[in-house]
Amino acid sequence: KRRRDIRRQKWQFLAVGVTVAIGVMMFAATYDSYRNLTVSYERTYERLAFADMTITGGSTGLVDAVAGIEGVEAVTVRHTAEVPITIGTTTLRGRLIGMPVPDQPKINKIDVESGRYLTAGTGPGAVAEAHVANTFELSPGSTLQIVAGPGIDVTVVGTAASPEYLWPAASTQEIFVDPKQFGVFFVDDALLENVPPSVAVTETLVLYADGVDVESVDAAVRSAATDSGATSILTQADQPSNSALQLDVNGFEQMSIAFPLLFLTAAGMAMYVLLTRTVFSQRTVIGTLRASGVSARDLLRHYLGFGLWIGTVSAVVGVLLGSVAGALMTSAYTSALSIPDTVVSFRPLTIVVGVLFGVVAGALSAMLPARGASRIAPAEAMRGESPLLSGGRSLIEKLIPPLSSLSVRTRMTLRGIGRAKRRSFSTILGVVLALILVLASGLMIDSMINVVNRWFNVISVQDANVIASRPVDAALLADVTAVVGVTRAEKVSNLGASITTDGVTFGTSLQAFEATTVMHTWTNPSGELPASGFLAGAGLADKLGVAPGDQVRINIPTLDTSITLELVEFVDEPLGIPLYIRYDVLESALRDAGLEDPESLMAEPYVTTAMTTFDPSINRDTTIAAIQGVPGVLSVQDARSLYDLLQEFLALFYLFGGFMLAFGAVIAYSLMFNTVSMNVSERSSEFAALKASGMSNRTIAWMVAGENFLLTAIGIVPGIALGTWVSAKFIESFNNDAFTFSLSVNPLTIVAAILSMFVVAFVSLIPGIRSVKRLDIGRVIRERAA
Repeated sequence: KRRRDIRRQKWQFLAVGVTVAIGVMMFAATYDSYRNLTVSYERTYERLAFADMTITGGSTGLVDAVAGIEGVEAVTVRHTAEVPITIGTTTLRGRLIGMPVPDQPKINKIDVESGRYLTAGTGPGAVAEAHVANTFELSPGSTLQIVAGPGIDVTVVGTAASPEYLWPAASTQEIFVDPKQFGVFFVDDALLENVPPSVAVTETLVLYADGVDVESVDAAVRSAATDSGATSILTQADQPSNSALQLDVNGFEQMSIAFPLLFLTAAGMAMYVLLTRTVFSQRTVIGTLRASGVSARDLLRHYLGFGLWIGTVSAVVGVLLGSVAGALMTSAYTSALSIPDTVVSFRPLTIVVGVLFGVVAGALSAMLPARGASRIAPAEAMRGESPLLSGGRSLIEKLIPPLSSLSVRTRMTLRGIGRAKRRSFSTILGVVLALILVLASGLMIDSMINVVNRWFNVISVQDANVIASRPVDAALLADVTAVVGVTRAEKVSNLGASITTDGVTFGTSLQAFEATTVMHTWTNPSGELPASGFLAGAGLADKLGVAPGDQVRINIPTLDTSITLELVEFVDEPLGIPLYIRYDVLESALRDAGLEDPESLMAEPYVTTAMTTFDPSINRDTTIAAIQGVPGVLSVQDARSLYDLLQEFLALFYLFGGFMLAFGAVIAYSLMFNTVSMNVSERSSEFAALKASGMSNRTIAWMVAGENFLLTAIGIVPGIALGTWVSAKFIESFNNDAFTFSLSVNPLTIVAAILSMFVVAFVSLIPGIRSVKRLDIGRVIRERAA
């Protein structure tokens, strides 16, 4: 009997099955991707001895103090520097990392992919990190110049991947950096003796033994570093590249639960509606079976079997497809990011949990209809359907009395809604669930677009950054401003910084702007840079528990100093958690900290760049080329290039969101298709009577369409409200140090979602209306009489 029932309603059961399969497939694909990426990263980190702690600055006794801590396996010291580097005709911000020669370091080794490692006695050489090597097509034998001091010509001896730069993040506040504007090179540590002291820092790398309590060792190392006067303390979890990669890993983890649950909830709803309607339509059959001796337990098992059978078959299909999709996603992801190790595993746990998801969803959705069928009394069931309500005006007619004067057909449509409350409620609920699914994807895309547009078009509005080889002073700014197409040039400093409170260190950036800057829009309550103190990203309150009015100590590793200033206000910005300060305030604070000539120091090109804005009527490329011709200008970095980079990065996100939107539309259709088709099936007797009374198929079709469109409209308001709320919670779950997301609602998305519901309602009506046209009046009357 079960097989016959499924064949009779094959399209409805197929729609439910597809929904369950999609939900389980999403779980398997995203969960496997999450686990595969985690293991891939861990293998690379272990093989290349990725540092558990990176400490900047500190006294000479720091190494011995840290080495004596229980659980510490190794401690090494290196130097790093940021200087302009010229490759061909392009000058970029280069980061030089000192390495021992001729053997690799014990901590933060590099995986040489072409060429060789550094050797002694062969002249200045460098190993190019994989991302910059790929961007500039560097290979062994390529040359570059370190633009620092007298200038040093360097030969590329190899290319390599580094555990510190699997994602080429420049700092915790610069997760996204244009690869044409930033590159990492590994050089002989002795080479860094030739760079200016103001751009070189000393770093102590710490590696823990296997199996230690990371939190307790972190606390001990952090305490020793703080006592030693360290200016920055960075755990492996907070390391910029690792932190950036964890954003995606966490995203896969969250999506492996959130979206599948939404889809399986929708599938469960569709199954519940379908089986409830099936039980209702088979009341006389159930009554006959019960009167013939079939037990309530047998009926419960029979109808519960619908959910278990559909759930199990669909889950098996979904988990198999999801496992394959997860493997493909992992390989594509690690290949795109040049991750050295790719680990793909087919996990029994994923298969078991995926199948259980489908089975449980099917069982729970079938339980209530099955129990209802088992509790029907034979005599009651065999009496057939009987009206539970007397006729009368509908609620909407009572609220709007003029509607009572409408035509009979229109009033029948209005009264049909209240006459079958169960049927109407299930239709409205289907619309609500469908809108939640569609809006969860659509508004997520809207919010991401808003983050990018708000940052580049509202907050950070400069057109280009100018890197110079001469001091960034009034003379240079005047020369740049004189270029045709440049409307304004300002000096802006960007210093690596950290803040430590209650043993917790947070790495960030300290950016100094002129008091009258037009390069940045301030989103703090006062809307301007304060004349004393500094501003900070709002996320700093959650990270360190600080509040406006607090005196905060800011460590600046590159200047080997610290300053203490008042946190005046928070800014509401979507990217990072930076610190902002006025130039005169910073220079005064540095002088108080013991620096003799902070004005000259802040004018050094290694510390400060010139930000510019352009006349939009002048060709952008022409203006940039003219600035590059100014004496002392090394390169001009187009700020729009980072915008383009983010758009490329988000293309994958938009693609994923598009798939979710498509899946949501499929599920929305299956929900409404099942609901509408069952509505028509339940009312076959009513429609037969109307046709026997002379009512045309077109009129009946308009009545069916009118009732379902009206129910769809009723479901729109709660659907949008709940869909918006679910979207907000889902988007907020992605907030971190790099991004601060908030819900952004594009009215066009809401309009499109509403229209899509009516389109889906219309399309799902087509099979039902066709069945009305094919309705055999004689057969229906005979069935009723039986």
